[in-house]
Amino acid sequence: MTEVNKRKLSGITLTPTLSVPDDTTVTYGQQFYLDVTLSTEASFPSGIPLNVTVKENSGIKIQLIGNIPVTSNMENSITGHYLVAIEDTNTNIKNGQVSFNIELALPIHPYNKDFKYNVKKIIPYSLQLQSDKLVCVIPEEYSKPDNNDPQDTYILYKTTLLEDTGSSLSKTPSNTPLKNTLVYLVSSPILDITRDVIVTSDSNTEPLITYTPSSYGDGDGGLTFINLISDNNTGEIRFRVYSNNKPIISGGAPDYKPTVLSLGCEVITEDYQVGEGYMARKVCFITPRPFWALGELAQLYIPDANNGNIIGDPDSPSFNAEIQTDANYKANDQLLFFTKEKGSEPDISSLIQPINFMHGDDNDIYSYPIPYNSFTVNKESEIFYVIARVGETLYSRIKEIKYMGGGSEDIPPGTVSRIYNKVEVFSSYADYNNDNKLSNPGELGAKIFEDDLTTRAQLANYIFNGGNDAYLRIVATNDPADTKRPKAGSDIYVNMYIKSANKNLFQPINKNQKINLSSTLDKYPVGNIYLCSTVVPIPHPFYTDIDAYENESAMVYFEYYTKDKNNMRTYSEYWHGLTDTSASI
Repeated sequence: MTEVNKRKLSGITLTPTLSVPDDTTVTYGQQFYLDVTLSTEASFPSGIPLNVTVKENSGIKIQLIGNIPVTSNMENSITGHYLVAIEDTNTNIKNGQVSFNIELALPIHPYNKDFKYNVKKIIPYSLQLQSDKLVCVIPEEYSKPDNNDPQDTYILYKTTLLEDTGSSLSKTPSNTPLKNTLVYLVSSPILDITRDVIVTSDSNTEPLITYTPSSYGDGDGGLTFINLISDNNTGEIRFRVYSNNKPIISGGAPDYKPTVLSLGCEVITEDYQVGEGYMARKVCFITPRPFWALGELAQLYIPDANNGNIIGDPDSPSFNAEIQTDANYKANDQLLFFTKEKGSEPDISSLIQPINFMHGDDNDIYSYPIPYNSFTVNKESEIFYVIARVGETLYSRIKEIKYMGGGSEDIPPGTVSRIYNKVEVFSSYADYNNDNKLSNPGELGAKIFEDDLTTRAQLANYIFNGGNDAYLRIVATNDPADTKRPKAGSDIYVNMYIKSANKNLFQPINKNQKINLSSTLDKYPVGNIYLCSTVVPIPHPFYTDIDAYENESAMVYFEYYTKDKNNMRTYSEYWHGLTDTSASI
């Protein structure tokens, strides 16, 4: 080494920078990419390798990606890229920690230091992000993300990671936050997170940090992600997502990138991605209504409207709105109904939930229920729809209407005859695939009672059971003297009602199609000669993303009814349960 380089290295300080910092919490079985950088104010001597090593059978493996990094006398930093794998059991992981060593054998002041990660188990459903809104209208002018941006210019995401402490997830889930924990933020489609949106931190005081995605591999085997680490005090993951409408030319018009985006937090393992099934609900970034009306979609057709006036059906909380079928709809189009507009922008507070999607074929009518409670009685109102898709936003013409009242509420009607027993409700952990009647006494552990608070924990098994949030059990009878149960073999219709801070709606189950009650006798109780159960799955996400009020739980109701030959209905008693299926805690 020359005297010049010796003088440069004398007394220098090497600064380590790890893409996953020292003392971060990782999870059992997790695999993640690690960038290690050592930097100094002076330049390095050439030809010294950077070594990152672990002890054998220590619960952690580190694999170099690419060639061994070697110092250059033209650089004052050196970086290596690695794939880290944590064992999925605690056999070799001592005291919940793993460690590794970083070495740069400089002739003067060699660097040699150990780093460690904490290892814990995660509850997978706590990875599911919640967004504060479903729609964001892309601003007509670009501005760099800032702390004080109006909330309608971005979508806020958050969740609280939870530690798996070994308790029953279906009945007594853990509320222990998983702090300072690494997860990957991924998107579908992948292009959105790298091009169409900007992801930043969320803070009212600190400058916003714009997160830069990392990419490893190509094609289907590649991975694009953003490193996120949960809050060191609360375990919360929290960030903003803006549309990237930055002009292509400085000072030019905004470069609109409308999209339909689904984000998710994941933990990558050797065999699968934990959290892959818990992607957040889709959100839509849409452009404002074009100044010119060319290309506008036709108005909604409302069969019940007479000169724009709608008289409610006392047996229903909604009316049907139909969309023309000759437009060039696509299978993944998101269908948004609004009842107000501000200038050229939809008033997103008037969005009618849930967001629908285009369904049917060329011979079908695109028909959707619109809740009466979306409108003020005897007030001139309007309704229009927006088609949101990747790369394009389409607007319909506005239809003027007036709701004259008369429809039922968004809770089960109280003026009808209620004869039949209530449904029984079971969580997503019920063994429906092996016991499609849920009559086995062993299923009682999955039963949800009306005084239980239903949370995300009870619904979380939908990713493993075929996509069902919960199950309803209706018990029919062959006993002609039993008037409290519907007759086996008869047809029923099932309704779900939601009353909450973010959703107030009526949701027919099975697309309002009749459900035939089984005539096959239940195996339990032993000796049964009358009872025949039918189980109705509640598909995801019907029961999901229901927000409680500030100081009160939301409420979900289930009822069913039969029809006689004169179309007269006989209802069941309604089941009603406390609900908060939005927050992870």
